[in-house]
Amino acid sequence: MDVLEIPEVAILHERMRHVQQCIDDAPRPEPGFLGLSHAKMRRAILRLRAGKWVPKDLGDVTPEQLADAMERTIAFEETMKWAREEIAGIQMVTNAIQGAAYARAMDEAIKVLFAGKELVKFQGPDSDVAKGLEAMKRSWRRDFPRTRKKKRAKGKGGDRVDAAAP
Repeated sequence: MDVLEIPEVAILHERMRHVQQCIDDAPRPEPGFLGLSHAKMRRAILRLRAGKWVPKDLGDVTPEQLADAMERTIAFEETMKWAREEIAGIQMVTNAIQGAAYARAMDEAIKVLFAGKELVKFQGPDSDVAKGLEAMKRSWRRDFPRTRKKKRAKGKGGDRVDAAAP
């Protein structure tokens, strides 16, 4: 069975492909502007485009090219923020699907265990079903051991009796 035939998994797969496509289509940022405040960059873009601010030592870069680089960086960072949030949502849905599948599998295992117990009553303790059921119990106990009570240390605690009574 192909996993993509499961409707929930197919939807998640399409969401992941959409996220990947959006990341691929995002404009490449200018590394020097990564991590700067978007509000400050937007104000700088407006001042650059209005001609109110012309930075020194731009070399052969025009103020318009500088403003475009800032806009590309803002667009890239917003796309990456959206992609991280979308991937986190996809992971939550994936965990929910896996949890539900695990719960269904455990329910079926318990049903098989109880059905095997009923069958052993009819076939006897030396049957193949009884042996398989015992192996199943051992496997279960190996995966989910019983909790053990902690032993109290002797000589410590409030149950001490004072022998000095005149």
